[in-house]
Amino acid sequence: MSTLTDLTTDLTTDDDLLRRSRAGDRAATSEIVARHGLAVRAAVRVFRLQDADAADAVQNTWVRLLERGGTIRDPQRLRGWLVRTAGRECLALLRRTRREMPTDVGLDEIAALVPGPEAVAIAADVRRVVADVVADLSGRRRQVVDALFYLPGDGYAVLRDCGIPHGSIGPTRGRLLRDLRGAMRTREIDAAVA
Repeated sequence: MSTLTDLTTDLTTDDDLLRRSRAGDRAATSEIVARHGLAVRAAVRVFRLQDADAADAVQNTWVRLLERGGTIRDPQRLRGWLVRTAGRECLALLRRTRREMPTDVGLDEIAALVPGPEAVAIAADVRRVVADVVADLSGRRRQVVDALFYLPGDGYAVLRDCGIPHGSIGPTRGRLLRDLRGAMRTREIDAAVA
């Protein structure tokens, strides 16, 4: 059986609770947490954070309510404000963790990922030779290379629009790549490198 106190607590509006909470009434703050805590936790759960990060996001949401509760224009929409704030806290947490560099990665491992000057020079030579070989191609063959490898978007659609049947694009591409490998070999570039 409900008591009169329970009935008045259930009828208290978010506006009244928020006003009392801002005035320092801890019972009102506890009632807000009890009333909207499930919605805040559900909003955080959507982001699939680690348990500790999710707890931080929930806690930060309540801290934001204490800090900025006075800026809420429509206190009757408190639940929506809390859900949006929880989402923003999760996004901020994800941005912070993305910027952090793992501490177990050593500088030697990072340096190994960066190509040395010799590798950069070889790659530049290979790109130059490939560009020269492609520049020497005839009109239709050059059109196929441009559509498949240089132009943005769907190269097959571009070639179909140019009148090349869809079924012949793959075999044409294969023959063209074989010929390009041969031309690069004659220019002393191994196809495995390119």
